[in-house]
Amino acid sequence: MGIALYHRNELQAAEEKLAEAVKYPYSQHAWNFAHSAFALALIYQARGRTDEANQVGESLISYGLDTSNPVVLQVARAFQAELALRQGRLAEASHWAEQFVVKPFVPMYRFYVPQLTLARVLLAQDTADSREQAADLLQQLYDFVVSTHNTRFQIEVLALQALPYDSRGERSAALENLTNALQLAEPGGFIRLFADLDPRMDDLLKELIKQNVAVGYIKRILDAFKEDEHWALQGESDHLTAQSPPSSTQPLVEPLTNRELEILDLVTQRLSTKEIAAKLFISSLTVKKHLSNIYGKLNVSNRQQAGEKAQALGILTKR
Repeated sequence: MGIALYHRNELQAAEEKLAEAVKYPYSQHAWNFAHSAFALALIYQARGRTDEANQVGESLISYGLDTSNPVVLQVARAFQAELALRQGRLAEASHWAEQFVVKPFVPMYRFYVPQLTLARVLLAQDTADSREQAADLLQQLYDFVVSTHNTRFQIEVLALQALPYDSRGERSAALENLTNALQLAEPGGFIRLFADLDPRMDDLLKELIKQNVAVGYIKRILDAFKEDEHWALQGESDHLTAQSPPSSTQPLVEPLTNRELEILDLVTQRLSTKEIAAKLFISSLTVKKHLSNIYGKLNVSNRQQAGEKAQALGILTKR
């Protein structure tokens, strides 16, 4: 029930069910505990509570070690890479991806599948080679989930396949895949399958609205994107500010947070808003909000001035 509620984006109710489900991990089936914990961690992640999400991820590693269950341990490590990716730690996720053995595929009856994390990491790396690898993996996964009549994962694979198409400039193919995913997903009310994907999904969904495709349903998904943006910014306000360098190391009345420093550093490398969003695995809207905060704290009005002010104050060199 908790997982079903999660998919429908009823996160508060889902959290209550899943928190109860993971309370006694050693008195239930290993996979019931593990997949409940995966879903609970993603609720925390969606609500900007990244520390709690990571704690759940660590508890799954401990559980796999304590129970001497190598399969649970392998999937738990894959899930840690999933969390790292969602939190903008692409290097960490990529390190896992280099060691992950993608086959054999096994029937996908539960909540989380490591092969989809691998596809997401390859897409986030955003090189010609990684996009080709992602497209090939997703096609193999699509053939597999169709052959096993698995509609739930067919939806997710179809949606993910839209991204390499879009990266190659094949917008019509991307929209066709996404339309097929929505047609399969709407009867079940799936929201998170789309809201949890790459921020570029937002642009594709808006394009489908213009084409009058599943307008009401897509608006519900876009609302979930907006909710996630709110919680992400709230979470960073609550947690990242506390981790910022002390004010004595930044000659500013209000120091920049770690995330703002990270974005400012990428700005000085002349990355566009879209490129920064893809690199940090956040949306362009989130990047723009951070830039607005940066401009305010530095008392500047544009990117060039922000970079020059940061260099003059020595902010980035003191990181």
